[in-house]
Amino acid sequence: MDKRKSILKSLLIGGFAVVIFSFVIVAICFFSISGGNFERQKKVALADKKQMLENNADKVSQYFDDFFIGVGSPAEREYRLMMGRTTLDIISEATNSTIIVFDAEKDIVAASGKESQSFNHGSVSGKYVNDILGGKNVSDSDVVKDLGDENVLTIGRPIEYNGFIYGGVIISSPTVEIVNSFKEIIPDMAVAMLVVLLIAFLLFYFISKRITNPIKEINNAVTQFSKGKFEKRVECSVENELGSLSDNINQMADSIENLEKMRSTFVSDVSHELRTPMTSITGFVEGILDGTIPKEKEEEYLNVVLTESKRLSRLVADLLNISRLDGGYYKVNKSEFDINELVRIVLIKFENEITQKDINLSLELENDKQNVMADSDGINQVITNIMHNAIKFTPEGGDIWVKISKRNQKAYVEIRNSGEGIKKENLPFIWDRFFKADTSRGDNPNGVGLGLFIVHSIISQHGEQIKAESVEGEYAKFTFTLDVV
Repeated sequence: MDKRKSILKSLLIGGFAVVIFSFVIVAICFFSISGGNFERQKKVALADKKQMLENNADKVSQYFDDFFIGVGSPAEREYRLMMGRTTLDIISEATNSTIIVFDAEKDIVAASGKESQSFNHGSVSGKYVNDILGGKNVSDSDVVKDLGDENVLTIGRPIEYNGFIYGGVIISSPTVEIVNSFKEIIPDMAVAMLVVLLIAFLLFYFISKRITNPIKEINNAVTQFSKGKFEKRVECSVENELGSLSDNINQMADSIENLEKMRSTFVSDVSHELRTPMTSITGFVEGILDGTIPKEKEEEYLNVVLTESKRLSRLVADLLNISRLDGGYYKVNKSEFDINELVRIVLIKFENEITQKDINLSLELENDKQNVMADSDGINQVITNIMHNAIKFTPEGGDIWVKISKRNQKAYVEIRNSGEGIKKENLPFIWDRFFKADTSRGDNPNGVGLGLFIVHSIISQHGEQIKAESVEGEYAKFTFTLDVV
């Protein structure tokens, strides 16, 4: 059983962990900022409420001055007291506060608010009362004895006239509603965060599935490739890096499948390439030795033996070059030489083949001498292989054009031949080893498809560029570059 975690599971765990962590950080920041804002708002609210209570305390104190001084008849004073209590009720209701008016003996004269029933006809005591009767204004936020057990904002004012203290006024209003307004946000925030987390998880799940499904498809395809089943292709419709990766894998599969098909014919091709000349060589040599071949024919057959020997030599040289390239033993030994002269030498080497096929050869040199910096042996092999193919696939009486020019500190070597050209669908594969497109370029079946692979490898080792162009039924052209000196 494969104990490795699936990508989907890893993405979900990692992604959800990031989401939760992000929410925690956001929540900390939110409550930190909100807490700071709340404290500022609380101070402002308390200051506003304090000012409001102080104003009302002053009004109540002024209103009860006449009552305590004893101005008017008893009926008038009783009426004033009744109206005072009504005024207290109005103020208490408007400010959500408890108001107590007491005399110099600390007896309650009037009270209003939620605790007023317990205060009526009683008395008050405590530090605040003593301070007020001592002529001090009281302003504090604390738990006040006899006013309940909750935090309140308390304002006290003495009732005095001409320096004599007749009593006092205490107005107390709870501050808890300011705190509760902030605390009520927390449950709502928690519910909102849970809902958002759930939505985020679902979205992340579907997004992760969209990412992992192509990866699973790619993994399945690669698994099939590892078993030698190269007909499998990745089906991926997304237009992103995974889509690009899928296309590249499919192209790789095409190349590998094509390479495997070519490999499957390599042994038979090499066997044929080796067996045919060796059979000819053996047969002709035996015929000469045992006298079967007449003396006057010996030179003719020895030339055939020589030709077949050269053919074997080319094949062995190509295989050795492939081995050197694959093993990393090929080293580019750059030196300065005249590319024009090298091309002339190679063309002279093919003089007989060109003459036998009555090929029209055209050599165009932009400069009389064009020195380049490259490996002369490697470039000799490149030109030889391209020329060999050009002659091989040029029909009798056809044309071959060789041109050397200079542009942007590069020498451009072009070799073009008339003929059937290369099919468009074969162009991407002509540089692959063992690839043969003989059926599209001529009737000569010789070769095992190594020449152009060697050409491309040598040019790549030089860090240069080579490209092939072709128009079916007209021509094929190969162009490569070299550094000029």
